[in-house]
This record gives sequence, structure tokens and C-alpha cells, in this order.
Amino acid sequence: MIGSMALAGRRIERRDVVIALILTALSLLLMYDNVFGGLADAVESNDPEAKSAVHIGNLLPREFAFALFPLVTLPLLWRRVDPIRAVSASLAGLLLNIALLGTEFLRCGVTLPTAMFFAFAAGSLLAGRQAIAGLALSAGLTAIDFFLVFDPATAVVMTAATGVVWGIGRIARSRGRLVDELEERTAELRRTRDERSRMEVATDRVRLSGELEDLLHRRLGNLARLAGEAPRDDVDTATATLADIEHESRRTL
Repeated sequence: MIGSMALAGRRIERRDVVIALILTALSLLLMYDNVFGGLADAVESNDPEAKSAVHIGNLLPREFAFALFPLVTLPLLWRRVDPIRAVSASLAGLLLNIALLGTEFLRCGVTLPTAMFFAFAAGSLLAGRQAIAGLALSAGLTAIDFFLVFDPATAVVMTAATGVVWGIGRIARSRGRLVDELEERTAELRRTRDERSRMEVATDRVRLSGELEDLLHRRLGNLARLAGEAPRDDVDTATATLADIEHESRRTL
């Protein structure tokens, strides 16, 4: 629940926009070379070396790749806000590209880092079953793309690499949680120290108040004693006694 609340507070940041735009621009640049460059000519000439390992026919003209392939990369904008939905949207975009455009124009060089970004986000931000689901979806993104374009061995290696990135994310999450716990512990110790300081100050105030009260009682007692001992029929002695009382009163104040 705490992890979900933390994710709910996240927003799309500048780095998310930069990453998504860079990978989208790279995919469009490579797609342009595929559609209008040598690969397009090879596909039209039925060159078997230019085809994917698994061939799926094209339902739409290849120019639609410019509009459809960004569906794979643009969900990176939300990879930290909602990793599961973001990688699911990216995987759905890849399947849509395969279904409508075939397999000759898939961009493995863009899909792989996209899947790795999703895997790291899932590993570092999610916990429990959600983290496992994020790994499965990210690995599926890599496996589908590479299995259709390359041989199974390459697909396995690249999928394993995606899993390694997810594992790095888990390590980063554990280190982040440790840092958070240390910061929380430090804040708690600081609060305890401040509370102890306040208690010590309060104790000192009570002690000083008691000492001042005792001193005042003693001083007032001395003044009362002086006033009681003053002679009533000797003016000079009484005057001197009043002067002593005034002096002691000033000392008391």
C-alpha cells in the first residue's frame, strides 16, 4: 500500500519526456530508413535475407509505421507514474504494429532499451506481485520482438538481459529503502534529542524557580526579623534599622 501511495504522488518529469522523445525520434529515423531505404527495396523484391524469422503479412501500407510505432515508445512517459499500465500499453502497441504492419519493420534497437527502461522502473518502484508482473511484461516486450525478427537463442539472451536490468532495479529499490530507513531513524533521533533538550530546560527552570523561592523566603524572613528587633523608643537606632531594611530589600530585589 505504501508503494502504491508513493507512485500515486509521482508526476511526469523532464527526464521522462526526454527519454521518451529520444527513443521515439530514433525509432522514426530508423523507420524512415526501413520504409524508404534498402530494407524496403529488399522486402519488395522478396529477398529472404531481409525478412524476419517469422513472417506476418502486412494489412496496412508500411508508411503507417510512422504513426503506429510511437505507441511502443511514448508510454515511457508514464513508466514511473504507473509502470504496469505503461508497459502494458507499450506491449499492446507492439502487438498492434505486428498485426497491422507485419514483422519486417519492427525496431529491435529501440524496443530493447524501451523494455529495459520499463523493467528497471518495475524493479525499482514496485513490490511483490506487481514487480513480478512488471518483469513479465517487460520481458514479453523483448521476447516477442526478438523472437519474430531473430532466432530463438538471440531472443532468449536479450530477454535475459532485460531480466538483469530488472534485478538491478530491485537492488536500487533495496538500497533506496535502506536510505529511507536511515533518514527516518536520523529524524527520530533528532526529535528525541530535541525533546530531551526541552525536558532538561524545563527541569532547570523548575529547579531555579525553587531556589529563587527559597532565597526569597529567607530574605523576607531576614527583613521581618530586622523589623521586629528594631527598638521603638530610640529614634537613631530605629533610623539605622530602617536603613538596614532598605539595603536588604534592595539586595533581595
